[in-house]
Formats: sequence, C-alpha cells, structure tokens
Amino acid sequence: MFRYLHRPLMAQIHQAIAPAGLIIYETFITENRQFGRPNRDAFLLQENELNMLLQGWHCLHYFEGIKRNPDRAIAQIISQKPYV
Repeated sequence: MFRYLHRPLMAQIHQAIAPAGLIIYETFITENRQFGRPNRDAFLLQENELNMLLQGWHCLHYFEGIKRNPDRAIAQIISQKPYV
C-alpha cells in the first residue's frame, strides 16, 4: 500500500493478510504539510502511528521522516503477520 491512508480499512487489511504474510506500507506523515499535499489530518499519519497500527507484527523495516527528490515526509514499514 503506497501513498494511501484510510484508517477504517486497517482491520480489513489485517484480516486479508495470511499468517506469516507481509505488508509493505508507505504513506505521508503530518510533517508533509510543509511540502504541500496531502495536508489534511485524515490523510496524514501521526508520529509512530503506522508502527502502532501493526503492533504485534514482526517489523522488518521502519522509517519515519523526510525524503528528498521529491521532498516528502513519510512513514514506511515492512512487517510480517504472526503465525496463528
């Protein structure tokens, strides 16, 4: 999932991923307002929110901050769903 945030879908995303399956997710954080859009709270993650949304999963990669070319503020995660 890239550059999309609709929090009500998170429960369905959790269910859709098979045990031991991976999620790769990247979207914008509140700091992105300095670069333009998206800039509404509904479309921006709060600090550490993406990590918390996947709490209990095995985190393989996490980044939260500013990237250049193009300038953007993002959070990205690769996590593995636990075995049942």
